[in-house]
Amino acid sequence: MTQKKQKLQPKRTSQKGSFNFPYLAVIGVCVISAFLAILSLLPLPENAPLPKKPVFEEPDASRTPLIPSPAMPDSAPDCSVKKTPSIDTRPSVAIVIDDMGYDLELNQLLIELEARLSFAFLPHAPFSKKFAMLAAEKKKDILLHQPLEPENGELDPGKGVLLTNMHAYRMREILQDNLMNIPGVKGVNGHMGSKFTKDKEAMEILLAAIKMSNMFYLDSYTSVDSVAEEVAKSLGVKTARRNVFLDHTVSKEAISHELQRLVRIARQNGHAIAIGHPHKETYEILYRELPVIQKQVKIIPISKLIEELQETSKK
Repeated sequence: MTQKKQKLQPKRTSQKGSFNFPYLAVIGVCVISAFLAILSLLPLPENAPLPKKPVFEEPDASRTPLIPSPAMPDSAPDCSVKKTPSIDTRPSVAIVIDDMGYDLELNQLLIELEARLSFAFLPHAPFSKKFAMLAAEKKKDILLHQPLEPENGELDPGKGVLLTNMHAYRMREILQDNLMNIPGVKGVNGHMGSKFTKDKEAMEILLAAIKMSNMFYLDSYTSVDSVAEEVAKSLGVKTARRNVFLDHTVSKEAISHELQRLVRIARQNGHAIAIGHPHKETYEILYRELPVIQKQVKIIPISKLIEELQETSKK
């Protein structure tokens, strides 16, 4: 009996078994890693959307007289001459950074600069309390950056603003509430305020309240018509006026130029005051040039400079 030859056929393998498990595991790890990497690049959500940064009220350049820069000597002073170590003959400079309380990274970087800068915090900015406390730890002066009414009614000075048509009681109430929002305040300067600071009656109400709190007032001088310094002196309020806006034009070249002009004014007058803002360009120039200019001027807290001016005026 002959046997029929059976035709050999290849064994069929199950389709399910054709996948290799190690390869699947590798692919899965790669996908998960990529997903986590993308997540790490996304900003963390906040409990509430952050308010917009405040707008800087630009002074009227056509009407605001520029403080002339004194002529520089042809050659640098002879630094080899030895001076008495206990006497510092460098002129005094105060640099105040306004509009603090919004930018987490820049606020942190500016406060940690190795210089006695001063910081003006907006009363209802999301991070004002946090960074005012940090500034206090670093022994930096803290100011209330008080929103004041601007000439341009379309500009929004922000919450806690003082208006010229307010009753005196309401002004004092708002000011007190704003002060309660910023720990460690030593003085006040204005945010915007081109309309408010030229109103003598309004400034008298504000400055009388500041005097009762034993604080000083720094006139940001956003208007050539400002009567703030004049009224403050008449009421016996410690006061001063800024000389330079470091970042009126936000470019590294312009900021560097204004910083050098600040030094020249300080050399001429014995002191000078600058106001800057939390811009990346402002931070980068200060970081780069502060070590250099501190060899020419001494940077001191604004409260100390105003005290020096008070003592000078009594002589």
